[in-house]
Amino acid sequence: MTVENIAKRYNMSIGRISEINTGKAYVRDNIDYPIRKKVSKATKYYCIDCGKEITKGATRCAECNAIYSRKAQRPSKDELLKFIGENSFDAAGRCYGVNDNTVRS
Repeated sequence: MTVENIAKRYNMSIGRISEINTGKAYVRDNIDYPIRKKVSKATKYYCIDCGKEITKGATRCAECNAIYSRKAQRPSKDELLKFIGENSFDAAGRCYGVNDNTVRS
């Protein structure tokens, strides 16, 4: 039975049932406390990129998040002009992770 069901059955609060279970209330010498151990139904969460186990609420592990959140590196003016000379503003934007207007600017 769940703690909630036990509390309803004996007309007690959930807190009181928890205190009985841990030995804070109605203690008996011949009983080992806690009477009922916690059953872990822990759901495991995994990184969406590499599949490593991660904590609840996260979407990526620390390593993948560092890569994902990395800012595009700014090329030097000469590198950018050479790249644009061989390609379009659009291609340069895709290469550096920005839009073509940013490259034009």
